[in-house]
Amino acid sequence: MFNFQFNRPSASHPVSHCRSAQFLRGFTLIEMLVATAVVGIIAAMAVPSYQGSVEQLRIGAAQGDLIALSLRFEQFYNQYSEYPELGGQDNIRSLYARWAPASSETQFVFSAASEPQAGYKLVARGVGSLEGCVISLETGNVRSSAGCMQGENGWI
Repeated sequence: MFNFQFNRPSASHPVSHCRSAQFLRGFTLIEMLVATAVVGIIAAMAVPSYQGSVEQLRIGAAQGDLIALSLRFEQFYNQYSEYPELGGQDNIRSLYARWAPASSETQFVFSAASEPQAGYKLVARGVGSLEGCVISLETGNVRSSAGCMQGENGWI
């Protein structure tokens, strides 16, 4: 019914001229180098963008932590009609032992200063790749930042 004939290479037709032999050889060195260069260029464009996005997410997590802390300070104020007295820079965990930041402590260090009647100031300072990024939140929802790349004042 079907008659398949395969041409065997002979002296007059070496393997390199057979159509089926060309498909079995694989990629040439030039093709592999071009493919590797294209992948390298794409990776060189994608990695910095990815790293910037990761840093923005870490900054956003720290901002969320500051908002959560400010809510705790406001709850304290609603209950006792004054803010907790920390007397300058103090470790927040001394006031809220069970508080744990959503952002890693290897990325931001949190501190708080407060006066019972005057208010509070919460600060997150960047560590490592976020060195120089300082985010703060004060009484009355006054937000500021320095050295961070988000929005006009650094807040999302």
